[in-house]
Amino acid sequence: AVFEALGYRVNREAFRRLARAAPIAVLRTIPEAEEREALLFGMGGLLPDPSVTAVLPAWKPRLARLWDIWWRMGRTPAELSWRRSGCRPINSPERRLAAGIEWLHGCDLAPEAWLRNIAAAATGPRDLLRSLRRACLVESDWEAARTWEAALRQPVRLLGAARIDDIVVNVLLPFLHSVGMRCGDESLSTLARETYLCVGPLQSNRRIIEASHRFLVPPSRLRSLVRGACAQQGLLELYRCFCGVLHGDCANCPFTSMKPFEDFPSRQ
Repeated sequence: AVFEALGYRVNREAFRRLARAAPIAVLRTIPEAEEREALLFGMGGLLPDPSVTAVLPAWKPRLARLWDIWWRMGRTPAELSWRRSGCRPINSPERRLAAGIEWLHGCDLAPEAWLRNIAAAATGPRDLLRSLRRACLVESDWEAARTWEAALRQPVRLLGAARIDDIVVNVLLPFLHSVGMRCGDESLSTLARETYLCVGPLQSNRRIIEASHRFLVPPSRLRSLVRGACAQQGLLELYRCFCGVLHGDCANCPFTSMKPFEDFPSRQ
């Protein structure tokens, strides 16, 4: 789910498939960090051929090592389709994958234990939120590059504050809540829920704007009514369950036609 969030918005499916092609159980059997990097970049088909591609001089030695490791592994790339149109240069697949690799190393390939340790050390919801944000601040040589072939004018963090909050809200806190429910740890579930409720609004997007125009009169009320990530996610859920299922057919929507809820078509 973290990798899927890294691919938002145009490469979610590609990152999901990459995570399945190189699961964490396999990564744990590989002792060296550079070998795991080679596996993920190789499986992702993101190792360019330096004989035909003008690679940045600073990357040549590293790329040569990764190719050597990848060839010795004897694997074949997963069939992934990376989309670059509509993707900002700083959100390139290479940079996002580098962020995922650094995150995996940071949690020592044990995300659940990493997350539970952070929660155990937190003094309350806001402290947990600060800790999760800090824990997702990864550093890498990729901060200065867009791809193997192109550098950035100035270094930019691999994960900005908006993307980190998306990961915290959509992945880490729901997972932490589910761990508490699974283990019967009510205090852990409560902490995750209270932390979720104190997160401010996430970055706006087309669906949020469209939902505000469908549900709110005037749409400008969005700012005063939807003050946190929880309310924002609720608005998106209503949009997906009703507007998405009915393809914008307001005339036949239970919200306007007052049809009994059991008459509403399934979300399938």
